[in-house]
Amino acid sequence: MRPARGVHRLRLPGGLGSQLADSYDLQGAGIRVHWGSAAHEAGFVVRQMDKGTDWNSLQASVSQNLALSTIGYPFVETDMIGGSLGQPAPTKDVLVRWAQSSSYMPLMYASTSPAGTTDVTTGQQVPYDDQTVALYREAIARHERLAPYIWDQVRRTLKTGDPIVRPLFFDFPQDRASYTIGDEWMLGPAVLAAPNLTASASRDIHLPAGTWYDVNRGRTVKGPVTLKSYATPLAVTPAFVNLRAQGATKALTALRRQ
Repeated sequence: MRPARGVHRLRLPGGLGSQLADSYDLQGAGIRVHWGSAAHEAGFVVRQMDKGTDWNSLQASVSQNLALSTIGYPFVETDMIGGSLGQPAPTKDVLVRWAQSSSYMPLMYASTSPAGTTDVTTGQQVPYDDQTVALYREAIARHERLAPYIWDQVRRTLKTGDPIVRPLFFDFPQDRASYTIGDEWMLGPAVLAAPNLTASASRDIHLPAGTWYDVNRGRTVKGPVTLKSYATPLAVTPAFVNLRAQGATKALTALRRQ
């Protein structure tokens, strides 16, 4: 496949490629890198392939992040929030849920504006309401508050190779139920994210062994337990802090409701 006009492909040894990428990035414009084994060693962010704009694409963005991170590429994001701009515009709920999901990833990467966009398949303007903007902003603010905790995880992964986001079984290998759960994950050792990735108004949430703080309901929950039909109106992004895990204090500071 030929590169798009204006895009140049270079094949360089890892060291030279890192120097080139650093030089371009210092210009402030950034650079997209599709790399092989040197990507994680050089600290490059791994961007997923373009996604669609529906619920299935949102779910795929999460499962792919967990897979990539677990096999050694820790600096991941869920593709552009809302999916590719070359696809039909996402619905309000998909856009908001995507932003909420991304707020519990190492990075957030945006495309569709919550203030409104143009559907390229119809040429029509697609407006979003004030709630969309408010919930999108809330997701960004949450990620900003988590930044000190996430930065600790970055330093940890550079030392140990542990993924920053990972499936539940990575931290709880004795928990059999965790091996079949693909819509919850750990952000570092202290934060369990369980956002709603569907159009449903509720979801089941599995908590492994431990003492967990429910950041939405302000209560402590003992695991292992499965919380059945946990209510998830659009403004709610379920998340829990493992109170005995390393980093729990920073996570609580970031996530506890004021």
